[in-house]
Amino acid sequence: MSNGTALASEIAAALAEGSAAVGDGPLMVTILRKGASTGPSYEPTQSADIEYPVSALVGEYSVMERASSQIETTDIKLFIAAGQGVVPAAQDRVRIAGKVHFVKNVMPLQPGGEPLMYELQVHS
Repeated sequence: MSNGTALASEIAAALAEGSAAVGDGPLMVTILRKGASTGPSYEPTQSADIEYPVSALVGEYSVMERASSQIETTDIKLFIAAGQGVVPAAQDRVRIAGKVHFVKNVMPLQPGGEPLMYELQVHS
């Protein structure tokens, strides 16, 4: 196991522990990704969404972050550890406590080139 992989594993455990400490156990969210489009281009058929359950931690944007950017008051900061079987993308959606939110932005934390965690800007 590389140092980056070991560190990513520690971050995943810390995020799960942090979300458990503020709730009723680790927060599990589901990343929803559109399924494949099949059929002719004039009448495509969309297959069901692909679902990726991941542990996460919900954060808040500071007043400074909101003032100097396009972060809206209803946007949610969501932290997801790397190595959970999916790399989040801006085209994805996230189901949090039964409500679906749209992913606006994904910022990977990857010192040394290996992703450790993803910070998602999620719009409700």
